[in-house]
Amino acid sequence: MDEMRQHILSIFLSGVKFVLPRQLIKDNLQITNGVLNIANQLKITLNNNLHVIGLGKAALSMTSAVEDCLHQHIAGGVISIPIGTQNNLKQQDHLDCLLRSDSKIEIFEGANDNLPDENSLHAAKRIIAYLKKLDSQDIILVLISGGGSALLPSPIPPVTLEDKLKTIQLLTSKGATIQQLNIVRKQLSSLKGGGLARLANSSRIISLILSDIIGDPIDLIASGPTLSNSNNADDALEILDEFYLRNSVPHSVLQLLTSKSEKPLMLTPLFNVTNIVIGNNAVCLAAAESVAESLGYAAIILSSELDGEAKKCGEFLALLAYAVCVYFKTGELDFIRHISSHDLFRKLSNRAQSEKLPVCILCGGETTVIVNNKDGVGGRNQELVLSSSIFLDELFRPELAGFYNVFIFSAGTDGIDGPTNAAGAITDAYQKSAAKNEKLEVEKYLENNDSNTFYKSFNSGSDLIMTGHTGTNVMDIQIVLIAPV
Repeated sequence: MDEMRQHILSIFLSGVKFVLPRQLIKDNLQITNGVLNIANQLKITLNNNLHVIGLGKAALSMTSAVEDCLHQHIAGGVISIPIGTQNNLKQQDHLDCLLRSDSKIEIFEGANDNLPDENSLHAAKRIIAYLKKLDSQDIILVLISGGGSALLPSPIPPVTLEDKLKTIQLLTSKGATIQQLNIVRKQLSSLKGGGLARLANSSRIISLILSDIIGDPIDLIASGPTLSNSNNADDALEILDEFYLRNSVPHSVLQLLTSKSEKPLMLTPLFNVTNIVIGNNAVCLAAAESVAESLGYAAIILSSELDGEAKKCGEFLALLAYAVCVYFKTGELDFIRHISSHDLFRKLSNRAQSEKLPVCILCGGETTVIVNNKDGVGGRNQELVLSSSIFLDELFRPELAGFYNVFIFSAGTDGIDGPTNAAGAITDAYQKSAAKNEKLEVEKYLENNDSNTFYKSFNSGSDLIMTGHTGTNVMDIQIVLIAPV
């Protein structure tokens, strides 16, 4: 069992390695005799006229790689990154992810707990001032990654930063998706929804994007600062209504959205912008699958678009593991027939049985947490795994107990799960019963959204996944390992 735990971590970290920003940037930027080839999609001549704007959890590492490739052509720039990023990278000895000592790029840290704050507002104001001074002779390279929305707050009056923050917190507590959050954010901000690109006058803009949203919608990643807004104020109002929040959000928010709805602003297309996604969850999963196969597993990628409530997704993965074990034992596929990939699962299971291989099921995406207790401490990955723990305990007793080793893992590729220092967690079919022996009631922790407190308390914290900041962000990865005892 210890070996399977090590395999899970190796599979996860190998996937993350393939979406580390430095490698992605180097793979997509090549310069020859002053001509920059970008992702084999366009070529631009540089002449010390390149300006770098970065925002998001991976912005520092991305910028560092750009400096390595194009330092002599960089005229300046500004990046907005999460608070503590530089210190964390230093502590982890990732010095290659830091900027050069002679860098011309300004760094601002903010957005404590991934929420917009005065520090990130200051960074946004500095980016606005910087962009306004550029002209048609300048080239702007915008580096966008997950967490960029909180690092680029520029609320439209009369909305204040506090008003915007309260609105997002209300939506988050109701289980709003990242897509819904960003639709609302764009309507409340002057920089999101193409606003950043419009400030750059006639400068040529190329955005390199590390996607942290299912389906890679460029207009929603970091709230789409370099792509025209395809949503309007009515869309934002509909989202507030869906969660019955129209009368709960600050008056200034409702005032702005109502005004924009009554007098929609016609925006011209952004012809000077090229947006390119250079990394996403699917790339990470493909690398993880390859490593799982090399470790001797029959591996399958179920989906890179897992979403919904974390608790329900945890239940689903537990049921999936149970169904595979039942198929191994009886040949029945009743549960698997109800999912779209059942034919693939049958082939996978048949291969695993005929070749006597353990099974690895991979998923990726981003789930949500509906908050029942504001005092609980946890994240969507830890909550998903804790939910799996309960279902595994119920499903594997008594008929399958002792026949199979099953592990379910979920972690954020950025190394951070919610307002905790853990990336995620891992469980097996015996975690709940073992927790009971330690007088820990798993259901109570799950009900109170207190998964991190549980995993810190249980088994000396050994089921927490602690990676530290990875410097990248392509959502989450789930791994299910199944092997006969």
